[in-house]
Amino acid sequence: ATSSARYGEENGSPTARVERTFDDAVTRDHGDCYLAILEGANHFSFAHPLDDSTGRPFIDMPTTSPDTDLREIISELTRNFVLGISRNDPQAIEQLHKLLLNNNSLITRGDRR
Repeated sequence: ATSSARYGEENGSPTARVERTFDDAVTRDHGDCYLAILEGANHFSFAHPLDDSTGRPFIDMPTTSPDTDLREIISELTRNFVLGISRNDPQAIEQLHKLLLNNNSLITRGDRR
């Protein structure tokens, strides 16, 4: 995000490289590859309390969505992905698709291949 200039993306989107990788490099089309770009999240959104032991939080952008809401959606997406893929749980897959592919104010982009 803040260090995108180091990677040749002056004033670029903080998610552009991840999205481009999904769009260009994930050629598999079996419905088991997923992308979730969260609105207002950063690299540390999943941690509570904030763990600054990496010494890197200062280069990340601040969150603009409520941290508790972000952690909840991350938890739901992760749970349903793991149960759906590893246990072939159809209810978890259905819930994952609902969360990811329907309108959700916390998901800027949800995609599946």
